[in-house]
Amino acid sequence: MDKIWRANDAYSLFINGDSVASFYDAKNSQALETTYSNITKYLKYGESNLVAVQVDDWGNSGGLWKLPVVSTTDESEINYQLNKKIPVIVMGNEQQHLDFKLQDGGLKPVAGVQNIQVYRASIANPGTGNEERWTYNHHHDLAAWKGRLYAAWATTPKDEDIPPYRVVYATSRDGFRWSEPADLFPEKLAWASRYYFYLASNDRMLALCPGVLNDTTTRNPNLMVREIAADHSLGEVFTLIGPSPDYPASYLDSKDSDFVSACREAINNNLLLEQGDYGILLGERKMKWHALTPKYKGFILLEKHFVFITGSMEN
Repeated sequence: MDKIWRANDAYSLFINGDSVASFYDAKNSQALETTYSNITKYLKYGESNLVAVQVDDWGNSGGLWKLPVVSTTDESEINYQLNKKIPVIVMGNEQQHLDFKLQDGGLKPVAGVQNIQVYRASIANPGTGNEERWTYNHHHDLAAWKGRLYAAWATTPKDEDIPPYRVVYATSRDGFRWSEPADLFPEKLAWASRYYFYLASNDRMLALCPGVLNDTTTRNPNLMVREIAADHSLGEVFTLIGPSPDYPASYLDSKDSDFVSACREAINNNLLLEQGDYGILLGERKMKWHALTPKYKGFILLEKHFVFITGSMEN
């Protein structure tokens, strides 16, 4: 791709005297970076607007090497600009705090914050499924329930989305000492998710997991559900969304009316289900940005994981 020279080395954007964004990194020039700012809320419609760019140069040649601003409300142009760029786009001044060359982004540690390792697996110490050497662990979630912390995640032998799959969980009373991982859902059904817990308003804690049958080709949009009881035992597995003859019985078959009510609440919680890939479980209820976001190498760039700490540590 041809180099397109822009602002060298850094700049700040102002609209009508208001600071909108800063693209500033004392270690790296922004001259080869494409940056985006949404200036909608700063504009005075029907009036003249003052757009100002303050450029900083670290040395040698600097300034505006090419007109750096494209202003448009044309959706097709926006999609084109987004689609031809790198797959990770940080908008606003957040990027000045990150170094994408480092795994932790180069963020400084915060005094008083502790890093606790719940689980570790390596080739030398495979951990869960020891005899099968399960070393790929991802898609984590946390919850607090009846005096215990719950951590859940998906695990495979070595690759993402390559069966066999397990969805496991561990618990802790103090956040420092954790139990050995155990299956949150039967291995035959389990598939990775971006969320595994939902505490309903009637104080029923649900465990959730997309379902896939490892011995069939079935892979429809679906969601399994089971209850985590007050004594921390796991209840019967039901199908919450996407019933099929191959899956467990529907949650509607449960004789526990409060459990059924909690399941219905989860189904109607858009923020919860939006965390599934591209809102696939919501149908027409999904957020409209899925259709507006261009694909990159066959995948939509925009993913979501709303951060919830579900439940309470109270007994």
